[in-house]
Amino acid sequence: MNNKIIALSVSILTPLSGSLAFSDVMRNQEIYLPISYLSNQNVINGYSDGTFGPQKILNRAAALKIILIAAEKKLSTEFSGKFSDVPNGAWFTQYVETAANLKIVSGDAKTGLFTPGRTVNRAEFLKMLFSAFEVDISTFDLSAIKLADAPDGAWFTPYIKFAIKFGILLPDANGNVKPSAPLTRKEAANLIFKTLEKGKGLSYQALLNLTETHLIEALTAIEESKLSKAGIDVVAAERFVLLVTAALPKNNIAQSAGDITESIKSLVGAYAAGQNGQPEEVITSAKKAWQLADVAFQKNPAQSKIVEEIKNLAADLAGRARKEIKNRDKILAEKKQVKTTEGLETSTPQVTTQPVEQAPAATTPAQVPTQ
Repeated sequence: MNNKIIALSVSILTPLSGSLAFSDVMRNQEIYLPISYLSNQNVINGYSDGTFGPQKILNRAAALKIILIAAEKKLSTEFSGKFSDVPNGAWFTQYVETAANLKIVSGDAKTGLFTPGRTVNRAEFLKMLFSAFEVDISTFDLSAIKLADAPDGAWFTPYIKFAIKFGILLPDANGNVKPSAPLTRKEAANLIFKTLEKGKGLSYQALLNLTETHLIEALTAIEESKLSKAGIDVVAAERFVLLVTAALPKNNIAQSAGDITESIKSLVGAYAAGQNGQPEEVITSAKKAWQLADVAFQKNPAQSKIVEEIKNLAADLAGRARKEIKNRDKILAEKKQVKTTEGLETSTPQVTTQPVEQAPAATTPAQVPTQ
Protein backbone atom coordinates (compact mmCIF):
# COMPACT_ATOMS: atom_id res chain seq x y z
CA MET A 1 0.00 0.00 0.00
CA ASN A 2 1.20 3.45 -0.85
CA ASN A 3 0.95 5.66 2.20
CA LYS A 4 2.53 8.71 0.65
CA ILE A 5 0.88 11.77 2.14
CA ILE A 6 -0.16 14.65 -0.07
CA ALA A 7 -0.51 18.03 1.62
CA LEU A 8 -3.97 18.65 3.00
CA SER A 9 -4.94 22.00 1.52
CA VAL A 10 -8.60 22.67 2.10
CA SER A 11 -10.04 24.65 -0.78
CA ILE A 12 -13.00 26.09 1.18
CA LEU A 13 -14.94 26.07 -2.05
CA THR A 14 -15.61 22.61 -3.45
CA PRO A 15 -15.95 19.39 -1.42
CA LEU A 16 -14.30 16.29 -2.84
CA SER A 17 -16.74 14.18 -4.80
CA GLY A 18 -17.57 10.57 -4.01
CA SER A 19 -16.22 10.65 -0.49
CA LEU A 20 -19.31 11.01 1.64
CA ALA A 21 -21.57 8.22 2.80
CA PHE A 22 -25.26 7.64 2.25
CA SER A 23 -28.58 9.17 3.28
CA ASP A 24 -29.38 6.32 5.68
CA VAL A 25 -25.98 6.39 7.40
CA MET A 26 -25.82 9.27 9.86
CA ARG A 27 -22.52 11.03 10.46
CA ASN A 28 -22.74 10.64 14.21
CA GLN A 29 -23.15 6.86 13.94
CA GLU A 30 -20.23 4.56 14.72
CA ILE A 31 -20.60 2.79 11.39
CA TYR A 32 -20.22 6.05 9.45
CA LEU A 33 -16.42 5.90 9.49
CA PRO A 34 -15.93 2.42 7.95
CA ILE A 35 -18.74 2.87 5.41
CA SER A 36 -17.43 6.29 4.32
CA TYR A 37 -13.88 5.00 4.04
CA LEU A 38 -14.79 1.89 2.04
CA SER A 39 -17.08 3.94 -0.19
CA ASN A 40 -14.24 6.38 -0.81
CA GLN A 41 -12.03 3.43 -1.79
CA ASN A 42 -14.75 2.03 -4.09
CA VAL A 43 -14.92 -1.18 -2.08
CA ILE A 44 -18.63 -0.78 -1.41
CA ASN A 45 -21.41 1.19 -3.03
CA GLY A 46 -25.03 1.91 -2.38
CA TYR A 47 -28.30 1.90 -4.23
CA SER A 48 -29.58 4.25 -6.92
CA ASP A 49 -31.74 6.11 -4.38
CA GLY A 50 -28.64 7.21 -2.44
CA THR A 51 -29.06 4.73 0.41
CA PHE A 52 -26.64 2.09 1.61
CA GLY A 53 -29.07 -0.31 3.26
CA PRO A 54 -26.95 -1.00 6.37
CA GLN A 55 -29.45 -3.48 7.81
CA LYS A 56 -29.92 -5.45 4.60
CA ILE A 57 -28.59 -9.01 4.57
CA LEU A 58 -25.63 -9.80 2.33
CA ASN A 59 -25.56 -12.79 -0.03
CA ARG A 60 -22.48 -14.87 -0.85
CA ALA A 61 -21.84 -13.32 -4.27
CA ALA A 62 -21.99 -9.74 -3.00
CA ALA A 63 -19.83 -10.64 0.02
CA LEU A 64 -17.19 -12.18 -2.21
CA LYS A 65 -17.13 -9.15 -4.45
CA ILE A 66 -16.40 -6.60 -1.71
CA ILE A 67 -13.84 -8.90 -0.07
CA LEU A 68 -11.85 -9.33 -3.30
CA ILE A 69 -11.96 -5.60 -4.05
CA ALA A 70 -10.76 -4.78 -0.53
CA ALA A 71 -7.95 -7.33 -0.84
CA GLU A 72 -7.04 -5.84 -4.25
CA LYS A 73 -7.15 -9.17 -6.02
CA LYS A 74 -6.79 -9.18 -9.79
CA LEU A 75 -9.88 -10.73 -11.33
CA SER A 76 -9.70 -13.83 -13.47
CA THR A 77 -10.72 -13.46 -17.11
CA GLU A 78 -11.17 -17.18 -17.73
CA PHE A 79 -14.34 -19.15 -17.23
CA SER A 80 -13.92 -22.67 -15.90
CA GLY A 81 -17.54 -23.55 -15.30
CA LYS A 82 -16.57 -25.13 -12.00
CA PHE A 83 -19.88 -24.28 -10.41
CA SER A 84 -23.06 -25.08 -12.30
CA ASP A 85 -24.92 -22.23 -10.59
CA VAL A 86 -22.32 -19.67 -11.68
CA PRO A 87 -23.07 -19.02 -15.36
CA ASN A 88 -20.70 -17.35 -17.78
CA GLY A 89 -21.48 -13.64 -18.09
CA ALA A 90 -23.21 -13.14 -14.72
CA TRP A 91 -22.08 -10.04 -12.81
CA PHE A 92 -20.54 -12.17 -10.06
CA THR A 93 -18.87 -14.83 -12.22
CA GLN A 94 -15.42 -13.20 -12.31
CA TYR A 95 -15.38 -12.85 -8.53
CA VAL A 96 -16.36 -16.47 -7.94
CA GLU A 97 -13.88 -17.77 -10.55
CA THR A 98 -11.09 -15.67 -9.03
CA ALA A 99 -11.91 -16.81 -5.49
CA ALA A 100 -12.01 -20.44 -6.58
CA ASN A 101 -8.63 -20.14 -8.31
CA LEU A 102 -7.13 -18.60 -5.18
CA LYS A 103 -8.72 -21.31 -3.00
CA ILE A 104 -10.74 -18.74 -1.10
CA VAL A 105 -13.94 -20.70 -1.79
CA SER A 106 -14.58 -24.29 -2.77
CA GLY A 107 -18.35 -24.53 -2.86
CA ASP A 108 -20.61 -27.11 -1.28
CA ALA A 109 -18.80 -30.46 -1.00
CA LYS A 110 -22.03 -32.43 -1.51
CA THR A 111 -23.71 -30.54 -4.33
CA GLY A 112 -20.75 -28.82 -5.97
CA LEU A 113 -22.71 -25.58 -6.00
CA PHE A 114 -21.53 -22.14 -4.94
CA THR A 115 -25.05 -20.83 -4.17
CA PRO A 116 -24.30 -17.17 -4.94
CA GLY A 117 -27.71 -15.94 -3.83
CA ARG A 118 -27.69 -17.64 -0.45
CA THR A 119 -27.34 -15.51 2.65
CA VAL A 120 -23.77 -15.38 3.94
CA ASN A 121 -23.27 -15.96 7.65
CA ARG A 122 -20.66 -14.56 9.99
CA ALA A 123 -18.42 -17.63 9.98
CA GLU A 124 -18.38 -17.96 6.18
CA PHE A 125 -17.64 -14.29 5.73
CA LEU A 126 -14.67 -14.34 8.10
CA LYS A 127 -13.20 -17.41 6.41
CA MET A 128 -13.43 -15.79 2.97
CA LEU A 129 -12.14 -12.48 4.33
CA PHE A 130 -9.01 -13.86 6.04
CA SER A 131 -8.31 -16.24 3.16
CA ALA A 132 -8.42 -13.36 0.69
CA PHE A 133 -5.98 -11.40 2.85
CA GLU A 134 -3.78 -14.50 3.03
CA VAL A 135 -3.81 -14.78 6.80
CA ASP A 136 -2.25 -18.01 8.02
CA ILE A 137 -4.45 -18.66 11.05
CA SER A 138 -2.37 -21.70 12.08
CA THR A 139 0.59 -19.50 13.05
CA PHE A 140 -1.32 -17.83 15.90
CA ASP A 141 -1.87 -19.20 19.38
CA LEU A 142 -5.61 -18.88 19.96
CA SER A 143 -5.99 -21.51 22.67
CA ALA A 144 -6.68 -19.01 25.47
CA ILE A 145 -9.83 -17.73 23.76
CA LYS A 146 -12.94 -19.65 24.83
CA LEU A 147 -16.32 -19.00 23.29
CA ALA A 148 -19.74 -20.30 24.22
CA ASP A 149 -20.95 -20.95 20.68
CA ALA A 150 -17.66 -21.55 18.84
CA PRO A 151 -16.37 -24.87 20.19
CA ASP A 152 -12.84 -26.07 19.62
CA GLY A 153 -12.76 -28.40 16.64
CA ALA A 154 -15.42 -26.63 14.61
CA TRP A 155 -14.15 -25.60 11.16
CA PHE A 156 -15.01 -21.93 11.72
CA THR A 157 -13.67 -21.50 15.28
CA PRO A 158 -10.07 -20.52 14.32
CA TYR A 159 -11.39 -17.69 12.12
CA ILE A 160 -13.71 -16.47 14.86
CA LYS A 161 -10.94 -16.59 17.47
CA PHE A 162 -8.49 -14.78 15.21
CA ALA A 163 -11.03 -12.00 14.66
CA ILE A 164 -11.54 -11.66 18.40
CA LYS A 165 -7.81 -11.73 19.19
CA PHE A 166 -7.18 -8.68 16.99
CA GLY A 167 -10.33 -6.76 17.84
CA ILE A 168 -11.99 -7.33 14.48
CA LEU A 169 -14.99 -9.01 16.11
CA LEU A 170 -16.34 -8.71 19.63
CA PRO A 171 -18.42 -11.36 21.44
CA ASP A 172 -21.61 -10.29 23.16
CA ALA A 173 -22.06 -10.01 26.93
CA ASN A 174 -22.68 -13.74 27.18
CA GLY A 175 -19.55 -14.69 25.24
CA ASN A 176 -21.45 -15.60 22.08
CA VAL A 177 -20.42 -14.68 18.54
CA LYS A 178 -23.34 -16.25 16.66
CA PRO A 179 -21.29 -17.74 13.80
CA SER A 180 -24.38 -18.82 11.86
CA ALA A 181 -26.09 -15.42 12.06
CA PRO A 182 -26.83 -13.74 8.70
CA LEU A 183 -24.43 -10.88 8.02
CA THR A 184 -25.74 -7.38 7.39
CA ARG A 185 -24.12 -4.91 5.01
CA LYS A 186 -22.99 -2.66 7.86
CA GLU A 187 -21.40 -5.62 9.71
CA ALA A 188 -19.56 -6.65 6.57
CA ALA A 189 -18.24 -3.10 6.11
CA ASN A 190 -17.05 -2.98 9.70
CA LEU A 191 -15.28 -6.36 9.50
CA ILE A 192 -13.45 -5.38 6.31
CA PHE A 193 -12.48 -1.98 7.72
CA LYS A 194 -11.15 -3.51 10.94
CA THR A 195 -9.21 -6.14 8.99
CA LEU A 196 -7.58 -3.43 6.86
CA GLU A 197 -6.82 -1.31 9.92
CA LYS A 198 -5.24 -4.17 11.88
CA GLY A 199 -3.44 -5.76 8.97
CA LYS A 200 -2.69 -4.31 5.56
CA GLY A 201 -3.29 -0.79 6.76
CA LEU A 202 -5.57 2.06 5.78
CA SER A 203 -4.80 4.66 3.14
CA TYR A 204 -3.70 7.76 5.03
CA GLN A 205 -4.32 9.90 1.98
CA ALA A 206 -7.92 8.69 1.77
CA LEU A 207 -8.40 9.50 5.45
CA LEU A 208 -6.99 12.99 4.94
CA ASN A 209 -9.26 13.49 1.94
CA LEU A 210 -12.25 12.52 4.06
CA THR A 211 -11.06 14.84 6.81
CA GLU A 212 -10.81 17.68 4.30
CA THR A 213 -14.28 17.08 2.92
CA HIS A 214 -15.88 17.16 6.35
CA LEU A 215 -13.98 20.28 7.41
CA ILE A 216 -15.21 22.08 4.29
CA GLU A 217 -18.75 21.05 5.15
CA ALA A 218 -18.26 22.21 8.75
CA LEU A 219 -17.09 25.66 7.63
CA THR A 220 -19.98 25.91 5.18
CA ALA A 221 -22.40 24.99 7.96
CA ILE A 222 -20.86 27.67 10.20
CA GLU A 223 -21.37 30.29 7.52
CA GLU A 224 -25.00 29.18 7.21
CA SER A 225 -25.43 29.29 11.02
CA LYS A 226 -26.11 25.55 11.13
CA LEU A 227 -24.04 24.90 14.23
CA SER A 228 -25.50 21.50 15.00
CA LYS A 229 -24.48 20.23 11.56
CA ALA A 230 -21.09 21.93 11.84
CA GLY A 231 -20.48 20.16 15.13
CA ILE A 232 -21.36 16.77 13.65
CA ASP A 233 -19.17 17.39 10.60
CA VAL A 234 -16.13 18.40 12.62
CA VAL A 235 -16.48 15.38 14.94
CA ALA A 236 -16.62 13.13 11.86
CA ALA A 237 -13.49 14.83 10.52
CA GLU A 238 -11.82 14.30 13.88
CA ARG A 239 -12.50 10.55 13.74
CA PHE A 240 -10.82 10.29 10.33
CA VAL A 241 -7.81 12.42 11.13
CA LEU A 242 -7.11 10.72 14.47
CA LEU A 243 -6.38 7.51 12.61
CA VAL A 244 -3.67 9.36 10.70
CA THR A 245 -2.16 11.39 13.54
CA ALA A 246 -1.95 8.30 15.76
CA ALA A 247 -0.14 6.36 13.04
CA LEU A 248 2.14 9.24 11.98
CA PRO A 249 3.02 11.19 15.14
CA LYS A 250 6.08 12.83 13.53
CA ASN A 251 4.55 13.68 10.17
CA ASN A 252 3.99 17.44 9.99
CA ILE A 253 1.30 17.23 7.32
CA ALA A 254 -0.70 14.71 9.33
CA GLN A 255 -0.27 16.62 12.59
CA SER A 256 -1.15 19.89 10.88
CA ALA A 257 -4.40 18.34 9.66
CA GLY A 258 -5.13 17.35 13.25
CA ASP A 259 -4.49 20.89 14.46
CA ILE A 260 -6.77 22.35 11.78
CA THR A 261 -9.52 19.96 12.81
CA GLU A 262 -9.22 20.93 16.47
CA SER A 263 -9.09 24.58 15.46
CA ILE A 264 -12.40 24.37 13.60
CA LYS A 265 -13.85 22.41 16.51
CA SER A 266 -12.94 25.33 18.80
CA LEU A 267 -14.44 27.72 16.26
CA VAL A 268 -17.74 25.84 16.40
CA GLY A 269 -17.55 26.06 20.18
CA ALA A 270 -17.03 29.82 19.96
CA TYR A 271 -20.11 30.27 17.77
CA ALA A 272 -22.16 28.08 20.11
CA ALA A 273 -21.04 30.15 23.10
CA GLY A 274 -22.12 33.27 21.24
CA GLN A 275 -25.59 31.84 20.69
CA ASN A 276 -25.77 31.00 24.40
CA GLY A 277 -24.85 34.54 25.41
CA GLN A 278 -21.39 33.71 26.79
CA PRO A 279 -19.05 36.32 25.31
CA GLU A 280 -16.14 35.43 27.62
CA GLU A 281 -16.29 31.83 26.41
CA VAL A 282 -16.47 33.11 22.82
CA ILE A 283 -13.18 34.93 23.31
CA THR A 284 -11.53 31.91 24.96
CA SER A 285 -12.61 29.48 22.22
CA ALA A 286 -11.87 31.92 19.39
CA LYS A 287 -8.37 32.50 20.80
CA LYS A 288 -7.78 28.74 20.94
CA ALA A 289 -9.01 28.37 17.34
CA TRP A 290 -6.65 31.15 16.20
CA GLN A 291 -3.66 29.64 18.04
CA LEU A 292 -4.26 26.11 16.74
CA ALA A 293 -4.59 27.43 13.19
CA ASP A 294 -1.27 29.23 13.61
CA VAL A 295 0.40 26.04 14.89
CA ALA A 296 -1.00 24.16 11.89
CA PHE A 297 0.48 26.73 9.52
CA GLN A 298 3.91 26.45 11.15
CA LYS A 299 3.83 22.68 10.56
CA ASN A 300 2.46 22.91 7.04
CA PRO A 301 2.52 26.28 5.23
CA ALA A 302 0.36 24.76 2.48
CA GLN A 303 -2.52 25.28 4.91
CA SER A 304 -2.34 29.06 4.43
CA LYS A 305 -5.79 29.42 2.84
CA ILE A 306 -7.76 27.64 5.52
CA VAL A 307 -5.59 29.11 8.29
CA GLU A 308 -6.40 32.60 7.06
CA GLU A 309 -10.10 31.72 6.93
CA ILE A 310 -10.07 30.40 10.48
CA LYS A 311 -8.10 33.34 11.85
CA ASN A 312 -10.43 35.85 10.21
CA LEU A 313 -13.50 34.12 11.63
CA ALA A 314 -11.91 33.82 15.06
CA ALA A 315 -10.81 37.47 15.12
CA ASP A 316 -14.25 38.63 14.04
CA LEU A 317 -15.92 36.53 16.71
CA ALA A 318 -13.58 37.74 19.44
CA GLY A 319 -13.98 41.36 18.34
CA ARG A 320 -17.77 41.18 18.48
CA ALA A 321 -17.62 39.43 21.85
CA ARG A 322 -15.41 42.18 23.27
CA LYS A 323 -17.86 44.82 22.04
CA GLU A 324 -20.69 42.90 23.63
CA ILE A 325 -18.83 42.73 26.93
CA LYS A 326 -18.03 46.46 26.72
CA ASN A 327 -21.64 47.36 26.00
CA ARG A 328 -22.87 45.03 28.73
CA ASP A 329 -20.47 46.52 31.27
CA LYS A 330 -21.47 50.03 30.20
CA ILE A 331 -25.14 49.22 30.70
CA LEU A 332 -24.43 47.63 34.07
CA ALA A 333 -22.39 50.67 35.14
CA GLU A 334 -25.19 53.00 34.09
CA LYS A 335 -27.75 50.95 35.99
CA LYS A 336 -25.50 50.99 39.03
CA GLN A 337 -25.13 54.74 38.78
CA VAL A 338 -28.90 55.21 38.57
CA LYS A 339 -29.42 53.05 41.65
CA THR A 340 -26.75 54.98 43.54
CA THR A 341 -28.38 58.30 42.67
CA GLU A 342 -31.80 57.03 43.69
CA GLY A 343 -30.36 55.77 46.94
CA LEU A 344 -28.88 59.15 47.76
CA GLU A 345 -32.16 60.85 47.06
CA THR A 346 -34.12 58.60 49.38
CA SER A 347 -31.60 58.66 52.23
CA THR A 348 -31.02 62.50 52.51
CA PRO A 349 -32.82 63.74 55.71
CA GLN A 350 -35.64 66.23 55.01
CA VAL A 351 -35.40 69.54 56.94
CA THR A 352 -38.82 70.40 58.27
CA THR A 353 -39.54 74.01 59.35
CA GLN A 354 -41.60 74.45 62.52
CA PRO A 355 -43.60 77.68 62.87
CA VAL A 356 -41.81 79.98 65.33
CA GLU A 357 -44.05 81.18 68.10
CA GLN A 358 -43.92 84.94 68.58
CA ALA A 359 -42.60 85.97 71.97
CA PRO A 360 -45.10 87.83 74.11
CA ALA A 361 -44.75 91.61 74.09
CA ALA A 362 -42.77 93.00 76.96
CA THR A 363 -44.91 94.61 79.68
CA THR A 364 -44.17 98.27 80.60
CA PRO A 365 -43.35 98.96 84.26
CA ALA A 366 -46.35 99.81 86.28
CA GLN A 367 -46.66 103.52 86.55
CA VAL A 368 -47.01 104.95 89.97
CA PRO A 369 -50.27 106.57 90.04
CA THR A 370 -49.93 110.23 90.66
CA GLN A 371 -51.63 111.70 93.57
